[in-house]
Amino acid sequence: MSRPVIGISISTTLSSTHSGCDIFATGGQITITLPAPISDCDIRVINGDSGSGKILAGFPADVNPKLYPNQQIAVNSDGTVWFAEEKPGRWKIPGGTILYVGTLSGCADTNDGLSPATALLTNAAAAQVIQKDFDCSWSTPIVAWMAGSVFTNDPFNVSTQPVGSNLIQLSLYGTGHVASTCTGPCITIGDNGELNMAWKALSSSCTATLMGNTLNAASNGTVYQHNNGLFDMSGGDAITIVGAGTNCSAFFFDGPTPGASVDGGFNASNTFGYLWHMDEGGGRYTFSGAIKQVGPTIIKGLFAVLGGNELILGGTSFVPDGSYLSLGASLVDDSLLVSNGVTISGGVTTVGSGRVATSKTT
Repeated sequence: MSRPVIGISISTTLSSTHSGCDIFATGGQITITLPAPISDCDIRVINGDSGSGKILAGFPADVNPKLYPNQQIAVNSDGTVWFAEEKPGRWKIPGGTILYVGTLSGCADTNDGLSPATALLTNAAAAQVIQKDFDCSWSTPIVAWMAGSVFTNDPFNVSTQPVGSNLIQLSLYGTGHVASTCTGPCITIGDNGELNMAWKALSSSCTATLMGNTLNAASNGTVYQHNNGLFDMSGGDAITIVGAGTNCSAFFFDGPTPGASVDGGFNASNTFGYLWHMDEGGGRYTFSGAIKQVGPTIIKGLFAVLGGNELILGGTSFVPDGSYLSLGASLVDDSLLVSNGVTISGGVTTVGSGRVATSKTT
């Protein structure tokens, strides 16, 4: 026997009149609220939208309060409590799914995050949604930092891989500027997590300033790779990494990395130790593009390649750009730096078995 279907498109508090019915909800992100428990009252809620979630209020505590597109949930009551008879599980995201994050008016971690108007407020919430709510099989979730946002001690952390996939994308969105300032790293990739920082994939009209490690702690950086984390980066001319002192690195590698690449360089400002610091671990990386100076810049050295690591400079486009107040020598210690014929400003100091080769075959 078919159940009656009741359509709603605005935020609604359900009642006993909805018992035995399927509630077909459209209208974008709306809130659906259960009343106080009603004896022998069963209700099914179906999200009829393909691109927006529904917020569930008053539902059982073991139910995700976000009902994602095309999902459904069924509840019943014995008159004292509501209990779930059917739970939606993870949302199988379609290709190109964007999770918007910003600090603008209206942004909230209780939102679905699926549109600029219903963006999440924090990077911590975005990472949690991807890990706990999404099934990313054959799809890469995209986290979009919204222009005008200012993130303070809210790093974007990628730890382990999302269900069904191995990759998360981080991009800028809109027209304007994004700022992230953290006492530790602004971005961390670790424990087999994979991140594609495709800064200009959604917008070429947005820039970002990242200032991590404001405490100037040793062995730290604005982008921090740890324990087999892997990242690629493109569109780095849209970002400026600001150093907070001589212990800071723009990129710091703590532990092995499977190998990936930066294409397009990045901008650097203020004071750093080594801009690109590969510590112990035996990873391999390719770097190409310009490192451009923004304002007065003091740098101990462009690269530190240590402990069995390998860094390959790819393409002739790599040039340190700008008149640095101070730029010291790069360091290669028991590692390999493949210059591909590029002159490294500041020179290179080799230690132990460290060496600089002009190509992979030399």
